[in-house]
This record gives sequence, structure tokens and C-alpha cells, in this order.
Amino acid sequence: MDKFDSTDNEIFNKLLILKNNKIDFQNDNKDALNMDSYIAQYNENWHISEPPITSHRKILGNAIVFVKKLIKKFGLRWYIQPLIEKQNRHNFGVNKTLNFLLETINELVSTNIELKNELLKVDDKIKILESNYSIIADEKVKFLENQLSTLVDALNTNDGNDLAEKFNYYKFEEIFRGPVAEIKNRQRWYLEYLQGVGKVIDVGCGRGEFLELLTENNIPCQGIDLDEKMVEYCVQKGFEVYHQNLFDFLPNIEDNSLGGIFLSHVIEHITPIELIDMISMSYKKLKPNGVLIMETPNPTSLYIYANSFYQDITHIKPVHPGTLKFICDSAGYKDIKVEFLSSVDPLNKLQVLEEQGEFSDNKSIEMLNSNFEKINNIVFNYQDYCVIAKK
Repeated sequence: MDKFDSTDNEIFNKLLILKNNKIDFQNDNKDALNMDSYIAQYNENWHISEPPITSHRKILGNAIVFVKKLIKKFGLRWYIQPLIEKQNRHNFGVNKTLNFLLETINELVSTNIELKNELLKVDDKIKILESNYSIIADEKVKFLENQLSTLVDALNTNDGNDLAEKFNYYKFEEIFRGPVAEIKNRQRWYLEYLQGVGKVIDVGCGRGEFLELLTENNIPCQGIDLDEKMVEYCVQKGFEVYHQNLFDFLPNIEDNSLGGIFLSHVIEHITPIELIDMISMSYKKLKPNGVLIMETPNPTSLYIYANSFYQDITHIKPVHPGTLKFICDSAGYKDIKVEFLSSVDPLNKLQVLEEQGEFSDNKSIEMLNSNFEKINNIVFNYQDYCVIAKK
């Protein structure tokens, strides 16, 4: 009976593993298949019958077999037979239970596979829904962005048109910026960066000072401006100038075609997003080694806030030179230079003290002069700066 006890243990151990480990019947049903084999073996061997009595001895074999049968019949049958019958009843009960458990397991395996297949179908549907939702959400966001962009453009255009009608910018520049000849003289040094580069676009060309310089030096050029009166003035002087927003004008220019883009006191009139977009768009339109030049008020000088910056009511905000250089670098420009322009009249700065002689407190005077210099560098720094960047 040891053989059958061993089989019992194996079967019950397998059942215990199935219960505790929660085997994935869909992906690995090897244990369930082995269980079929174990119970099939058990079904064949659960009933214990009396083994035949034999002897391997040739001469005395028959006598030995006869004696064994007598012993079995009269000496042991009365004791062993009840045990065998009891064991058979036990084996029958265990066999019946195991067969029931096997049927239950097979049903669970089948149900589990069906459930997992349904779960896979649900997962596929969820993935499809997620994909569709993502597409719909992206389209909705793009739609809203386009709507917002349209509204912002319309608002900027309306504000610009209303301001142009009510604000004489030409006369304003004559009074607060300076005469044309003076501005031309200030901008003359930019020519060294634009000789031989090809066509140059002057964005926000105003009264046409720089267009005049370019024309005088045989550099092909065009200009754009939002102020209709400025455009008419430039056209009358013979320049090719268009009444157009830079974000409408530049997209129509062929990529890699321009030699230079020049913006003098323009970027303080646009929003940060527009500034980033303009610099990126300019990079696309410039040909290799083309030049982007931007001049603007210097916010590291407090002097501009008390004087020039807030005189112009169309200014939005100044741009720090470090920030402007960073944006150009991020857009891919190379050889980026920052030059500071328009120094404050020395008479408007704090004046240094002169040493009075050997008996005066010269150390205190030196300290005061050092502090004056620090204040002058913050308050009376250069009023403008420019960034010059190559593609």
C-alpha cells in the first residue's frame, strides 16, 4: 500500500499548490494536465486485491505454495481481509473526491480562460477608447489654440489700427527719438555686418532711416511697418515698404533666402511669445551666415524707466540682454554678440570727488567714489543695446 500512499500525497500536494499559488490556467495549465494523469492512475489502482501466491523454487515450489495457501486461509485471512476491505472503502472515497475535484478544477480552468479572453477584449476596447480620446483631445486643443491665436491677432490688429488713427507716431519720433539724420548716424555702424549678405528686411522701418542707409550702400532692402503714415512717407521717398505685420509678412518669404533681418526698437512692442516666434521664424528665413540684428532699450539701466521707455505708450515690456541672447542661442544662432549703445551724458551721472590733499580723508573719498561708480553702473548704464546673431 506504500505505492498508493505515495500517489495520494502527490495528488494532494498538487491540489495544495493549485490552491495556494493561484496558477494562471490560461498561460500555463501543465499542472492541470498532470493532475488528469495522476487521477487516471489512481482510478486504475484504488482497489486492492489479493496478490497470487507463487514460489521460485523448482523442486519444493508446489509444496511451498500449498503451505502458504493454508497459512493464508487459516492463519491470516481473518485478520488481513477486514483491513483490505477497509482500505478499499477509504480508497474509493478518496478516488471519488479526487475525481470531483478534478472536474471542478477543469471547469475553473475553462471559466478562467473565458474570463481572461473577455478581459483581453475589454483591454483592447479601452486602448481604442484611450487612443480616440487622445486624438479628440489633441484636435480640441489645436482648435482652441487656433481660436485663441485668431482672437489675439484680431485684438492686436484692432489695437494697432486704433492707435495709429489716434496717435501721430511720426511727429512723436521727431520730438522724442531725434531727427532722421541723427538716427542714420547712430545706425551707420550696422552696415559692416550687412555688406554683401543679400536682401535685408527692415522690420518696423518707421521713417526709413536704415532703409536710406542700405540704399545708399547698394544693399537690396525692403521694409514693413504697422503705421500707415510711416509707410506712405517711406514710399514717397522711393523705398519698397509694405503696411503689414511681421507675422503676416515673414511667413510668405522663402526659407533660406534673406541676407539680414533688422529690427530697431521693435521687440519691446511685442509679447514674449511673439518674440520667441519671431526669432525662430527669422532663423528659417535667413540663409546660412545671414544676420539678425535687434536693437532695443537696455533694462539694466534704471535711467531708461525715468526717461525714454515709458514715453512711448506702445511699449509692452523691455527684454533683458541675457534673455535675448539665450533665446537666439536656443533657436540655433551662432556668433551671438551683445553691444551696448547710447551712453548717458556724464553730466547726468554722479560726479566723483577729488582728493583734497595730504591732510584730507582720502580713504573716505575713495570709498565714496567707488560707491558712486556702482550706482552709476546701475542707474546710468547704457540706454540701449543690440544683439547681432548669425545663422
